[in-house]
Amino acid sequence: MSFGTISASQLENYLNHPEYRIVDLRDFYAFEKGHIKGAVHIPFDQYREKFLMLPKNVTYILYCERGGSSLMAARWLDRQGFHALSLNGGIHSYQGRLYV
Repeated sequence: MSFGTISASQLENYLNHPEYRIVDLRDFYAFEKGHIKGAVHIPFDQYREKFLMLPKNVTYILYCERGGSSLMAARWLDRQGFHALSLNGGIHSYQGRLYV
């Protein structure tokens, strides 16, 4: 499979495409304060068990606060047979509107 990173400016190209799923890996409180449109919340401490129940025929775009945790998760997902991208710089790099 594959994993990599994308920039915040590239993210806009993926937001409304059904073959991509946006995943917020931050904790519950951070997610509730604001997240990227359409993001599914899967906390980092639960992603390994939760992802094993999800389909592998889509590409997951992961983000956290600054990008480190999402990159680690993307590497793990790659080893499990998923396609995953990590948002470089995390939500701090994203300049778009956040949803609550």
